[in-house]
Amino acid sequence: MALDTDVRDRLFASGAIPILAIERPGRAPVAVPIWHAVEPDGTAWIVTPRDSLKARLLREAGRCALVVDEVEPEVRYASAECDVVAERPATREDAARMARRNLPPEAAEAYIAWAEGGGIGPEVVFVLRPVAWLSAQMG
Repeated sequence: MALDTDVRDRLFASGAIPILAIERPGRAPVAVPIWHAVEPDGTAWIVTPRDSLKARLLREAGRCALVVDEVEPEVRYASAECDVVAERPATREDAARMARRNLPPEAAEAYIAWAEGGGIGPEVVFVLRPVAWLSAQMG
């Protein structure tokens, strides 16, 4: 049974870590977990290393899918087909906001210190606009 829009949007914006899937010519899509955040207007954003495979494929494809699922309190998922609507250099604030959203406080601060020390290298933010949805509640 499809989720109603409010439940779907809350699940998509929850703290659950989604799978990012991006088409890849001649091979299976890349499908990896990634931290995300959702803005009040419904756009999502992710941070990734500027020269990563994910970044290169997002630039080439111009679209992706983000899938969030949960098993408690019920088994359900929300899958958003998204257009890439913007790319910009990531700021320290972007990386810190994402770490604090996805990690316990002590781990987030350790991650932020590591990243600011050059741990990952230059990163970019991709802004993603959902254009089509699949969702279901299965029990």
